[in-house]
Amino acid sequence: LLQKDRDGKTNYSPTISITNATKPFSLLSIYPNPVDDKLNALVNVVVSNQIATISIQDLTGKIVSKFEKQLTVGQSNIEIDVSKQAASTYLLVIELPSGDKLVQKFIKK
Repeated sequence: LLQKDRDGKTNYSPTISITNATKPFSLLSIYPNPVDDKLNALVNVVVSNQIATISIQDLTGKIVSKFEKQLTVGQSNIEIDVSKQAASTYLLVIELPSGDKLVQKFIKK
């Protein structure tokens, strides 16, 4: 930006850059909800080859199921067997090694 001072002198303002920080992944959908046996979580992954930790928690925070899954760039579907869980409301937690986390509530019929 060219700047003109009151005394007539001109100079350029310092250059700054802006970085658009993108999240490494996002949750596109979770279905069906409520669920009987198989829950699907569709995620969009920006950072390549992430190993996600997927856990199912009850509403007190107790982990009732946990496993890892390799996620590739683009859309990844995570299928989760919840058939052995009691009918209740749960939290699906998907976490990357970087600490980035997605949390979504779902209902098990």
